[in-house]
Amino acid sequence: WNDSVFLHNDEVEHLMAAAPVHYKTHNLKSDELDALPFQKLGFPEYSANHPHKKYTLGFAGVGPTFYINTMDNSKTHGPGGQEHHALKSDADPCFGTIVAGREVIETLVYTGTIGDNRLSRQGSHPWTEQDLAWTRIVSVEILQRK
Repeated sequence: WNDSVFLHNDEVEHLMAAAPVHYKTHNLKSDELDALPFQKLGFPEYSANHPHKKYTLGFAGVGPTFYINTMDNSKTHGPGGQEHHALKSDADPCFGTIVAGREVIETLVYTGTIGDNRLSRQGSHPWTEQDLAWTRIVSVEILQRK
């Protein structure tokens, strides 16, 4: 996810989506996704023990695209909240929590709704037809619980 982007706009304030789009070229990172040892989850494994509360991370469907919940989305992204799932009991998996830097998320959400940092409409990704603000993901690090 290094040098990818978070997408957000004022019509979708409940989350910020991490998009596998190269920050500089705005092109989809297809080759990098294809090189991963796995492309997606086998099924949308949801647990009621890990609801989509504010500052949690969820897979969009079965991944690998993910999002940051910027408000409590337990109903929206929990069981029955998304029409794209095959079963009503399915839901987007919630797999992590932001433990530090939450003020950065708030700033990104606010800036994304007022800024002029829009994606160009010339890139080769599915989001070019939408009016979305973007924020660069410089690097991602997964921390292990001690």
